[in-house]
Amino acid sequence: MLGHHDSTSDVLVHIDAEADAAHSAASAKLPLRAAVLSDLRRVGHDIPELAAVAEVTLHYLNGRVHLDLILPPERLPPERLPLLSERLEAAAAPLGYIGDIRVLLGYPRSQRLH
Repeated sequence: MLGHHDSTSDVLVHIDAEADAAHSAASAKLPLRAAVLSDLRRVGHDIPELAAVAEVTLHYLNGRVHLDLILPPERLPPERLPLLSERLEAAAAPLGYIGDIRVLLGYPRSQRLH
């Protein structure tokens, strides 16, 4: 696709992990992005690495919101990623709707080379 359209610089392919009917029923009452991020900041207020998150991707799946958090590589050694994920998941557990929180190292899309 990129080779056929001069004005296209990026392509995102999304594959639904749930059937639409199941997705709408299970996820209909989940909060929207702004509320999820606000809740995460509130419950993670004592986790300093949260302030360095450069990008967040939300996945609404099986009645929960799962998060991928992107941290710049210079902010955290890779071996500390699992512990940070565990700390964030524990902090978010009382919210009742957060699923897995994956912390990944990388740069936000706006800073990636094309």
